Amino acid sequence: MFAKNGPAGLDAQQESALRYNHLAEREAAKIPGLEGANARDLRIVGVAGAGTMGSGIAAALLAAGYDVICVEQNREAAEEGRARIVAIFERRVASGRLARDDMDERLARLTCAHAIAAFAPCDLVIEAVFD
Repeated sequence: MFAKNGPAGLDAQQESALRYNHLAEREAAKIPGLEGANARDLRIVGVAGAGTMGSGIAAALLAAGYDVICVEQNREAAEEGRARIVAIFERRVASGRLARDDMDERLARLTCAHAIAAFAPCDLVIEAVFD
């Protein structure tokens, strides 16, 4: 049995499930007590951990225009994390997908540190430490 006005090929149960999902998603976005609240501006994002995942997250944030502060457990790990992020952008430059000037501008917005206090100016911190 097919619904009268539903998408072609869906039976009534499938259409009902899609409708329920759509309405549930809309309702989930409404958080009681936050009506009229404005989203906070994000300019500086911290990344805890600059391993494979953390450096990829940091590179994506830099590409999106954010200032990024990466914090690692010690100076050596912070330097290695910075080198991983630089390598990500250098591969993009080498493949012609990124101009060197753009890489330099992104890296100018990157800070790598080994003290958790470096997160103080961050608007958001993302955890990406090795388990």
